[in-house]
Amino acid sequence: MAKDNIDYVVDAHVHIGNRQNYKRYLKEIKNTKINSAVIFPHSSDISQAGRGLINDDFSRKARERVNEYVLSLADNVNKTSKKIYFFPFNFIWPDFDREKLNRYDGVKWHRHDPAPKYNLDKGEAQPSIAFNKLFEHLNNDKMPIIIEDDFENVKTLIKIIDTVGPGEKINVIIPHLGFGTQSYEKLKNAVIWEKPNVYTDTSYASKVSLKAIQDYIKNYGYQKLLFGSDFPFAHPQEELEKILSLGLNDKGIKAITHNNILKLMDNVRNSKNQPTNNHS
Repeated sequence: MAKDNIDYVVDAHVHIGNRQNYKRYLKEIKNTKINSAVIFPHSSDISQAGRGLINDDFSRKARERVNEYVLSLADNVNKTSKKIYFFPFNFIWPDFDREKLNRYDGVKWHRHDPAPKYNLDKGEAQPSIAFNKLFEHLNNDKMPIIIEDDFENVKTLIKIIDTVGPGEKINVIIPHLGFGTQSYEKLKNAVIWEKPNVYTDTSYASKVSLKAIQDYIKNYGYQKLLFGSDFPFAHPQEELEKILSLGLNDKGIKAITHNNILKLMDNVRNSKNQPTNNHS
């Protein structure tokens, strides 16, 4: 597919915050076809907010400010910019604070040591009430959740999500084709990628292995694969070029670069009676 045939691109993985200046992002996408982006704080902004990893009131308010910055930035840019539209995601913390969550388009769950462990029981006991309330909220508002955690926790979360609420399951995005969760192959062998509600994105994965992306498309198609740049750790234009180099047909490229993620965002907007996007 020729680059000139692309009229709309959504970057599904962008870190924006204290250390990731959004003006730099706008500069880097200026001459690209990227029109929208899913944005969320970086884990360092969250873990270093306030007094670091301590779950006290001071740190909780500091983390709220980090998430609020992403939300206010999206509100402001979406009202004033003709170039870019931001979909804000809330970076959830182990306290599962759901304040203002309905103002976001999704949730980012990201944990690696030494960040505090989420209150997730792996045994027979039920997860915490706050945990259940969060997932009920996601289910009711059709909000997707980006999950990056260790391999065993990801498996446990997927198992729990399979039991949440009636009807369609919560849509899960496992970023980086699973490389941030230790291994693409581990998730493949665990039959995670085959689940209809489990998506993934190309951020960072394009650096690790384009062959893994090709293997994913060969085995699972392109209907649940999202383009993501992983800004500021990669250049959006360069990452987009890598996806275009895969030689996919027009339908596949449009699915990966915008249709798949817009479908997830439209699910959120439909649940809130908001206008949806249409870029087929």
